[in-house]
Amino acid sequence: MSVAQGPRRLRFSAFLTVGAFGSATRSDGRGNDTSLDLLPTGGGGVLVEYVLHDFFAIGLSGRLTLWKPDQGDFLEGRARTLDLAIVPRGRVDLGAAELYIALPLGLSLDWLPDVVGAYAGTSVGVHLDALAGLRAWGKNLGFSLEAGITLRHLPHTLALGTSSAETSIDFDVVQPLVQLGVVLRP
Repeated sequence: MSVAQGPRRLRFSAFLTVGAFGSATRSDGRGNDTSLDLLPTGGGGVLVEYVLHDFFAIGLSGRLTLWKPDQGDFLEGRARTLDLAIVPRGRVDLGAAELYIALPLGLSLDWLPDVVGAYAGTSVGVHLDALAGLRAWGKNLGFSLEAGITLRHLPHTLALGTSSAETSIDFDVVQPLVQLGVVLRP
């Protein structure tokens, strides 16, 4: 085992995200839980990564996704979620390719559109992804394909109509995803 050498220790990635067949549980805090199917989601993000060792890299990522439950007639549009994460990555370098597993963990900033009859606003939640992937390299440019699952907890406080009354609504999201990206290793 050795420390990765040379100028290829720093990597930059940009990727597109597609999620489908996910589910969300909506809870109002009073024991009224509703299971919801998610419409296909899309988005994209960036990753800056530093290879610390032949078998380990660490990175920081940001990903924006747009999501909506299939039974989302109570929402007036798609929710926007920005995931900010630290990304530990176990890796096996095969020369012109790399296999890896990653466990991004971080905060989710969720902008829920207005809920019918209430103003939703922004919330801060948490997320954890479990991803497995493959990267194929040219000289300085590579492509990545990864698949996995994302778990999010998104708590919201809703202001009801024009009154000063409030209620809470939480979303627990579970969704398989695929990410396709371009990787630069200068």
